[in-house]
Amino acid sequence: MSTAIAPQAPIANWQQVRDEWVAEVERMADDIERWAKENDWDTKRETKENVEYEIGGYEVPMVRIHTMQGRAYIDPTGRFVGGATGRMEIVATPSFFQVVLCKIDGEWRFLSEDTMEDLNQSWSREGFTRIITDLLKRR
Repeated sequence: MSTAIAPQAPIANWQQVRDEWVAEVERMADDIERWAKENDWDTKRETKENVEYEIGGYEVPMVRIHTMQGRAYIDPTGRFVGGATGRMEIVATPSFFQVVLCKIDGEWRFLSEDTMEDLNQSWSREGFTRIITDLLKRR
């Protein structure tokens, strides 16, 4: 289990930052499951292990969404990423189209995976539903 792995380049308050990050991802996974249910989509939550130089090892949820149009999964990739204070990748199958969800200036925004262009959707039920629906329509 990676949670026992200490950070290689710890920031001053690394344990607090790690715990806040994990709690935020957990809250977002709860949102995903609730919003998916409201759309009659099935979900499956799994645990993913991450290790970051600044905060060490930790476990976060990764949520898979199953719809009649296909599947999508939300993968929290890290708290420390260039230009943001958190990143998750959202990938649809069978198309493998992808968007990125990044926390920029304290707000979660959906961005195109290839150009990192803002898709004009923030973290909300409406934004999440629109992004998932659009990803699953692509072929």
